[in-house]
Amino acid sequence: MSKWKPGWGELHLFDKVILLLQTGVSLALICSYFAPMISPRDFWQLAFAGLAYPYLAVTCVILSLYWLIRRYWSIAILFAVILVAGWNVHRTFWGFGWANAPLDDPK
Repeated sequence: MSKWKPGWGELHLFDKVILLLQTGVSLALICSYFAPMISPRDFWQLAFAGLAYPYLAVTCVILSLYWLIRRYWSIAILFAVILVAGWNVHRTFWGFGWANAPLDDPK
């Protein structure tokens, strides 16, 4: 039996719960990607998603690793795409731009 495209019925109950949890976390993570671009005066609820961004990102990574360990490749790739879609937000928040950072003045 190939686990590349698991049907909803092929997942165990625990896997279904984890999939629903990760779907909710991923939707909230997508909302947090837009938080820096939208003013809280226009849509204040989105600011809360922005505050939860680090927790949402770490949770999404952990749950994606769960799907990799379980070898459900299609689910893992789907949520990895969601993580990659926010690369600019990750790079800005976590400071991954060290290669482009200006050098300190040696004075």
